[in-house]
Amino acid sequence: MKKLHQAVISHRTGNRFRLKFDRGIPDISAFFITLKAEFEKRFKQITVDTNTVTGSVLIQGTGLDEIQIKEFALKTDLFELNPRPEGQKNRVAAYFQNLVSRVDGSIRKVSGQQLDMSGSVFLILVIHAVREIARGNLSTPSWFTALWFASTLFTRDFNTGNEAQENQGSAETAHVSDDGGADA
Repeated sequence: MKKLHQAVISHRTGNRFRLKFDRGIPDISAFFITLKAEFEKRFKQITVDTNTVTGSVLIQGTGLDEIQIKEFALKTDLFELNPRPEGQKNRVAAYFQNLVSRVDGSIRKVSGQQLDMSGSVFLILVIHAVREIARGNLSTPSWFTALWFASTLFTRDFNTGNEAQENQGSAETAHVSDDGGADA
């Protein structure tokens, strides 16, 4: 039995899939030319871009999903699509997410659950803007930028209107439905 090249979907958003192939492909250029031709022959409304340096293939188009890619891999006998290993998540993003979560938890604990990370940043930005205005630094954009960021945080996190709550609820729903193993 022929040993197939191994691939995982390293990134997926909407109608975009990035396949990452193992490094053991002897003539990756020839393999990618064949793969691209087969994909474009089978799926008419897609584009396929290959990158021999990273060993990845970007597939874009409508009406394509993971099941169809897996079936295509089996039918063409070109590669085997594997599930993404759990340990392959973005380590840098995971580190900073953990760090921010710990800082947020500490702020909540110290403030008796009255303040969180977002609220703290909001207060710091407002204080910074007021300080810059008091110093007379009106020609520099620092105070304006700080107020802009603070108003964005306020609108996003502290708006208690029904519209904001509905938007937040639909965003959370969208996040859950899109998650499905995809990375950010």
